[in-house]
Amino acid sequence: MKKNIKMLYREWAKDYDSDSKRYLATAINERAVVPLLAPKKSDTILDIGCGTGRFTIPLAKRCRKIVGVDFSDEMLDVARRRSACLRNTEFINADITKKLPFRANTFDKVLCILVVDHVMDLSPLFREVRRVLKPGGKFLYDDVMGNAILPFDGRHKHPIAKFMKKGKNVIIMRPVQEHIELMAKHNFKIEKMIPLKITARERHCMTKKSFRTNKGKYHGLMFLLKK
Repeated sequence: MKKNIKMLYREWAKDYDSDSKRYLATAINERAVVPLLAPKKSDTILDIGCGTGRFTIPLAKRCRKIVGVDFSDEMLDVARRRSACLRNTEFINADITKKLPFRANTFDKVLCILVVDHVMDLSPLFREVRRVLKPGGKFLYDDVMGNAILPFDGRHKHPIAKFMKKGKNVIIMRPVQEHIELMAKHNFKIEKMIPLKITARERHCMTKKSFRTNKGKYHGLMFLLKK
């Protein structure tokens, strides 16, 4: 599965930023991340699975330093070009399923958006997030719920849907209970668990028929945890 994911983002990197403006999950997440993460000017933040810097770069204006990690060289190349004028950003190629290249208690906040549904075993990731977070640090991440991706008939065919139609699996679906158990196992306290609902703000991502059918339904959940 990891090989499929690398291939997906290698092919998608050049169009990812323009495509992201048209897709449901991106639109929903963009209105939720900054208010929930609540970055401060004194914060050092880690963006896990940062891709092209979609959240890294806007957050850089609100914190002391932000580091983005991803395992796609192609996505990171785009992120570095986009952030060339910023002095408080750093992008590192790292496999988030293994030990992260940071000392313990380094970051005030960690975010991981539209990532965990690509990861088979989340325990190593949760363990590493807890290790690199400072005491009392916050961890914000999300996950799609049920079969949320494919049934939503968007105006534009999602690259992940196209990839999966070819028989290349890149998505893991998990029940909420599995997340709760992971949080308990790794000693995280749940501060907030927010349903991500489809609203009129996502109308531009969907056909008229699909929007009428799915308006008000939940696309996923966002979790805010505390170390």
